[in-house]
Amino acid sequence: MQTEARKRLLAYRAARSPWTADQEMTETSVDALRELRWNYQIPDSVELRLIKDGELPSSPPDGFITLYPAMLELGIRIPFQPFVHGWVSELGIAPAQINPNGYRVIIALIALWNDKFSCDPPVEVLRYHLRLKKNISVTKDPIEGFYCIVPQRPAIILELPSAVRTWRNKWFYVKGWAFTSSGGVPAPNIVTHFKDAGKWRKLNSLSRVVKERFGTLLDLPREERLFKTIVIEEKLARLGIAAPARNMTLDKNDPGLRARILQQRQAIKRPIVPRPLVPPNEDKSSPKP
Repeated sequence: MQTEARKRLLAYRAARSPWTADQEMTETSVDALRELRWNYQIPDSVELRLIKDGELPSSPPDGFITLYPAMLELGIRIPFQPFVHGWVSELGIAPAQINPNGYRVIIALIALWNDKFSCDPPVEVLRYHLRLKKNISVTKDPIEGFYCIVPQRPAIILELPSAVRTWRNKWFYVKGWAFTSSGGVPAPNIVTHFKDAGKWRKLNSLSRVVKERFGTLLDLPREERLFKTIVIEEKLARLGIAAPARNMTLDKNDPGLRARILQQRQAIKRPIVPRPLVPPNEDKSSPKP
């Protein structure tokens, strides 16, 4: 797309929305979505599609939510795992409003809790130990619409990796993302459109059993609480938290392996291809996009 047309489209978006996500062009491609489906074994019943012109990352169509690829790289799966669905619902904002390090905290805490107690941590741990805070840029300006998850001291998970820097311009829409609950219990609602989180409602105490388990984790040796020793793909798979990604492992002694894998990927059903991105017509007599 021409530079001038791109500027016009971004200006049009800025006039429609206050959210930072809507002020950037989405760089996700059809091939990238096909790669995500293959690598993270997303079932065909889940629809992945690009964001068309006239649409905004902050306001997906009915039945869809907005996601970004780094979420999958960090252990989120589609459909959502039940504990992820429950915790995101409790946060009260859209899933894509949580920055990557926020999902690192969630996955690591859930993995450690499962490893030691063979169950998911209750939502009260989220309200007691974590805090939702607006994202701040390197210039100390708020990034509108995005939030980080900050552990309260003393923190259970130690030495989180540095922040992921290139994630806010890789949006895509997903339909069929909610997990299916068993026993007829409805899954908790998740906010689909961007919104202000409001004041964080902190829990000041834990129930007796949860408090004891919380203390047990704090008493673990430092090495067992390091992010790098908790969030390991094999461990997440063993605990039933996240199926391992199907990343290519190429054998240098087999030059035909890459071609065979790429051929296999090409056979995967392609996501819906949107029409070409065209800046909106500024003629007021034309229909709105």
